[in-house]
Amino acid sequence: MREVIFKNYTEKVINSIDKLELNDSLLYLDSILENSEVKDILNGGKSLEKTYKYLNEKLSFINKYKYGFYVEEIDNQDVIEGAKALITAKYFISKGINRGDVKEIIKGILILNYFELPFSQLIEIGDFTKEERRVLSIKLKEFLSALSIKISMPNDAPYNEKRYFEEYENGIGEKNMKKVYDFVEAIKRGRGYGLREVMRGLIKFISFINPILLKRTISERTDPLEILAIIEPLEDDEKLIIGLGEDIKNEWVLVGIIYQILDNNRNKRLGDNVLDAMRRILDQLWTINEELFFQCINYFGNYEDFNIILGRVLGRANRETILKYVNSYRISEYRGDWENDRLFIENFMNESGEENSLFLCSEMFQKWEGYLKDFVKQNKYIQGPIYTNCFYIIVYYFLLRKNQQEDFLQELEKIVFEILEINYIWCESPIEIRARFFINLTYLYLLSIECRHKAYILATKEGLVSKLEIFFKDERIWLYYFNTLDKPSFLKEIEENFTLTNNG
Repeated sequence: MREVIFKNYTEKVINSIDKLELNDSLLYLDSILENSEVKDILNGGKSLEKTYKYLNEKLSFINKYKYGFYVEEIDNQDVIEGAKALITAKYFISKGINRGDVKEIIKGILILNYFELPFSQLIEIGDFTKEERRVLSIKLKEFLSALSIKISMPNDAPYNEKRYFEEYENGIGEKNMKKVYDFVEAIKRGRGYGLREVMRGLIKFISFINPILLKRTISERTDPLEILAIIEPLEDDEKLIIGLGEDIKNEWVLVGIIYQILDNNRNKRLGDNVLDAMRRILDQLWTINEELFFQCINYFGNYEDFNIILGRVLGRANRETILKYVNSYRISEYRGDWENDRLFIENFMNESGEENSLFLCSEMFQKWEGYLKDFVKQNKYIQGPIYTNCFYIIVYYFLLRKNQQEDFLQELEKIVFEILEINYIWCESPIEIRARFFINLTYLYLLSIECRHKAYILATKEGLVSKLEIFFKDERIWLYYFNTLDKPSFLKEIEENFTLTNNG
């Protein structure tokens, strides 16, 4: 509700700008900052503190729309005062561009920040000459060159903090994603890596007035935290502009853009245009540093949107790269990754041909089988089917493979035999019996999906059908393996998958 009220207020303010004049009282910023250097203002000196105190007093009426809960209507006088403040901000910024004076621009930014509006709603780049923008760009380049956000560790810092920082520095040189971004996450959870509000505003202004300058500056940075701090104030579309293009050869810039956009949009799905731009950025990372590309897969794999763009990138890859992906894949029994797996394989298949899709699924199936064999040896107590985080890829293996109905029926007979004879096979413990039962039941489930999808006919194998019917009706199995007197829903689903073809 607050966001709606504030948006309505700022819209009314913008629409009133042309009818009013600037706020003379805000020109007092000239006096407050008269003897202050730009670097002192940006570093949060006393003059900046005094400026904020003055602006908080003069622009306090904005807060009831930005933070208030009980505002029912917008006061017209507040609209007038807000419009005058924005006109004053425009005056300072325009004056700064005309004269190549960064301090004047900062004055305008300090006012504009209260309204949380983009520069494009206040000024037009075309209103200024190329010479004015060239001179200003020289000044802005000097500012960016002098901008240092490097973190240093004091000599008396605790040993574990020093060690953590050393790992970060080593990670930069080694191109080790985990070492670098474990430290980034720690900083983010602690004091954060964000810039002061006034500096954030200046970064946004540079992105607006000369995005190429900002792109070049960021590309020259080697410290991932510095890169993250500089791009953090930007909107997603501005970050994407920086990351797109073959001229970006800095892998930490590409990784930083992917990281921030994914993290900032964790709770919502990115639009298709953004996903496509992210795909191109990830593809560029793969081109310039394949090792870091694969590290990103492990580090960002929990983001749904990342799995979409990864599927689109690898869907265009050759088999050598696909095989590297499979070899680097970490199979786990965690079912929560199902959705990520589905998004990946479906986007992969949309980009690749059928042959490469089957190649990926076949290689993953072989790895999955090896995982299940090792799983049995771990002597874990299992309560249900073994889905694993790559289960959708395994499902598509069964759907894409080129076997004939007779091959399918032979495989089905083998699995049914192993399930029914499980109690007659020597095992080291009851836990191993359960593991083998549920692994075979998982295979049976996959075969039932294949049977339904390919419309295979079971009626020609009366003995097989009879064994399946006996199995599904065996209440001892329900009780022993599923701890229920009712037929488990999982068994019902398998039965229905097979029954669909029998009745067809």
